[in-house]
Amino acid sequence: TLTGHIKQQHLFRQLVAAKQLSHAYIFSGPEGIGKKEFAKELARGILCRERRLFAPCDCPSCRQVAEKAHPDYYLFDTNDDLKIDNIRKVSEISEMSTYSGGWKVIIFDNAHLLCQAGADSANALLKTLEEPGENTLFILVTHKLGRILPTIQSRCLNISFDPLDDNSLRQILKDRELDGEVEFAAGSVSQAVMLRDINASELKSAIDR
Repeated sequence: TLTGHIKQQHLFRQLVAAKQLSHAYIFSGPEGIGKKEFAKELARGILCRERRLFAPCDCPSCRQVAEKAHPDYYLFDTNDDLKIDNIRKVSEISEMSTYSGGWKVIIFDNAHLLCQAGADSANALLKTLEEPGENTLFILVTHKLGRILPTIQSRCLNISFDPLDDNSLRQILKDRELDGEVEFAAGSVSQAVMLRDINASELKSAIDR
């Protein structure tokens, strides 16, 4: 179950119910607040056989998404994933018919790295966004919106995400069995874990003195 970002959950429930999804979105906001997890959960719900959006499900389709084995689900979340050869494959993927008869969902995490990976990668993605295949949904996730080319931004709808509230942050840390310092974490899971590590390091240094 997804924790937090209720406003965005409500928005996409409405869009999916009304069959008004756009072909491309940018999920922007501070680092570590769950944008990628939201994108993955949205993809799972769209591909779910039971149409359970933002709700638990264990149907074969949802299990395939969880295992990164669904034929209509593509997650590019490493630096190597964003290289030109893979981006060119995305164009081919977007033109293919779906296996399930519904959507294909393609997620790029840290999409701002496309600009750092080279102009060829960014231009290849731009061309694909200009001529998207039928029933293909692109989600670009970034905490550095300003580094994404304006031409790419203009072909996507930007969905802004706010930092998590403290209660949601605590729940996520609990669910993931992580220790973290919620205070001063600015609603970020990664920041909470980093603060915990800093505090642990300071405590060790004090003991060692």
